[in-house]
Order: sequence, then structure tokens, then C-alpha cells
Amino acid sequence: MNEINDKLQLTVGGYKEITRASGGGGFGSYTPGISTPYGSTPGYYTPAPASASYQSTSWGKSTYFRTILDKSNHEHLPQYTSNVSVFDKIKKYEDGLEGSARISTVFKMDSNYYFTYYYKKSKTLRFVEFTPQLR
Repeated sequence: MNEINDKLQLTVGGYKEITRASGGGGFGSYTPGISTPYGSTPGYYTPAPASASYQSTSWGKSTYFRTILDKSNHEHLPQYTSNVSVFDKIKKYEDGLEGSARISTVFKMDSNYYFTYYYKKSKTLRFVEFTPQLR
């Protein structure tokens, strides 16, 4: 929930990570069977411990909705749209930054949010202010 002026922006939803591991193939070792006068033993395949991580696939699926509520009585305010949250703006800004060797965090002070990031290579700490707005 995010407070904007005398209104509340409510975001409700969920995220699920879906993982699928594909079996078999290419990594590991095969030990052949042994034939003796008393019988034979079957051969067997031993997968390498790390092979599953090279053969698995995962992705995420999210579902959510946003609404604007009156702060005093929590009633829905249909005249406002809330299709972009301050966190969406921060994510878009972060995705546009060059280089990935950085440390970042988001914090709120008063009614504004601040995206702070540090580039290790240039030893630069930056603060970017984001103000929530309704349309």
C-alpha cells in the first residue's frame, strides 16, 4: 500500500516461480554391465551432480491488480487510474542504467521514494527521487 496525498494506492497479487527440469542426456558417466560365469549385472548411468542445473528451465508468472482508495473510509475511487506505481517507475529507471556491477536499494522518506545505487567501478553513490502521482 502506498499513500499518495489523501489517497491510498493498493496493489494486491502474487508471484510464482515455475521450474521444469529435463532429464537425461550428455552429462555423467555410464558403467557397463559385467558378465561372469555366475550371471551378469546390468550397466547403469550415473548423472553428474551439476548436470540438472544445466538442463533445468525456470520462469516466473505474476498476477496483480491496483486500485485507488479514499484514505479516510477505504472506499474505491473509480475516477483515478493507477496503472503505473512508483515501483514500476523505479524498475524502469534501473533497467535503463548501464552496467550491472552495482548495489542498490529503495527507501521512503516523507512521501517520496529514493532509489539509491552505488557503482563499484567508479565508486559513485547516487540518489534518485521518485514522487508518487495519481492520474
